[in-house]
Amino acid sequence: MAKLLYSEEEAMTPGERLTASILGDGLPDHWTVICNKMFTSNHGPTREIDFIVIGDGSIILIDEKSWRGRITGSDQIWSREDGSSHYNPLNKLDRTVRMMVGHLRDRVPHLDQIPEYTEFAIGCVLLTISAEKPKISHDIDPRLDRQVFLLKDAVADIIALDKSGSTEGVAKARTDIVDVLWQIKSRPKSPAKINEFEIIETLPSPPYPEIKRYLSRHPDDSRRVLTVYELTSLGDVNRQFYLREYEALKYLGE
Repeated sequence: MAKLLYSEEEAMTPGERLTASILGDGLPDHWTVICNKMFTSNHGPTREIDFIVIGDGSIILIDEKSWRGRITGSDQIWSREDGSSHYNPLNKLDRTVRMMVGHLRDRVPHLDQIPEYTEFAIGCVLLTISAEKPKISHDIDPRLDRQVFLLKDAVADIIALDKSGSTEGVAKARTDIVDVLWQIKSRPKSPAKINEFEIIETLPSPPYPEIKRYLSRHPDDSRRVLTVYELTSLGDVNRQFYLREYEALKYLGE
């Protein structure tokens, strides 16, 4: 059983709790899985990370998606069966991996022995509900074969991915890597309700910590996408920017 590290289980969605259970039970005993982190670099936006797996020779970042039905699209956009579209999550993960690698190289001495061109971290998407991988041609996005998992194959695929990209420096620095990544800020718990709206799931948001988006259900059973702005920590100029947008939307809604 792999070691699971998380600060607030309540911050995890049902799909994430299922994923944590599968990974914890199935991955090797000496591996570590860190759950629910928010990474902010010195010069970049905040990124949410559902799971960080520290294996024998690789660090694997996992974005869990509880998406039903057929997924189509391209290397830029994924389109779901319900008609919604999202930016290809692998692209966001690629950027998060680069930020994470820089963060680790600055703080873990043994990692400076790994050449700059060596890939020792990789981002993957885990589809916990879907029965099939996205229907996107290998020629359009070859990453799908290696970096997108179904829940039933997740443990085997993660172990195979770790072996294929195994880097000796990760094994040597395992304890320091876990310590540095555990210190990253934990993701806050998502609300169960906002006013009269019941929160169904968290949606991809712009890369700014003050903005969150949620799929919600109104008491009349209709669904809405809520955009929530946390303005208390912002300076006056940024606060006024968002308030102008809010007032405009409120006016148009009426």
